[in-house]
Amino acid sequence: MTDESNTFREDSLWQRLIHDSQGLLGMVGMGFAWLIALGPLGMLGWQCLTWLQNGYWDRWPISRTLAGFDIYEPETTWGGVQKITHFLFELPTALGLMFLGLAGMMAFGGLLVLIEKYATADVKVSYTRDGRSQSRHYRSVIRNSEEQVVRLLYRDIPDGLWRITQIEWLPRA
Repeated sequence: MTDESNTFREDSLWQRLIHDSQGLLGMVGMGFAWLIALGPLGMLGWQCLTWLQNGYWDRWPISRTLAGFDIYEPETTWGGVQKITHFLFELPTALGLMFLGLAGMMAFGGLLVLIEKYATADVKVSYTRDGRSQSRHYRSVIRNSEEQVVRLLYRDIPDGLWRITQIEWLPRA
């Protein structure tokens, strides 16, 4: 690609979403981290407060929490499956929130890895500046986004006194 005017158009919404997804999904993952940290602690704090007030430990099993959403323990005809289901529904909600948060963090972490691997690539940019050929390597650039390459060069060499001679997309390991 040769860029005569050193101008570039804005990335499409999809390209910006992929590029910004690491930050966005990282923030969502951080939300799950707060859910892990504050959800169970908040529930245990509430239970301790009510215990201090009335001297009675108020159990808060998962079945009680889900009943507030009209979700009830399923009934089966298999005795062993029913015991397992009953055991799981009687676990503390704080423990359930912790597992939910961990599962969410793992899912978002896996999604970030997939985006990093399949939506981005490494790139080598060859350009001329002051009559000399130079090159730069960039990691995690949106695949085939020449606009982002130009933007990265503007970031690194803001005077714009350069001309791109070649963009080489490198295979990812």
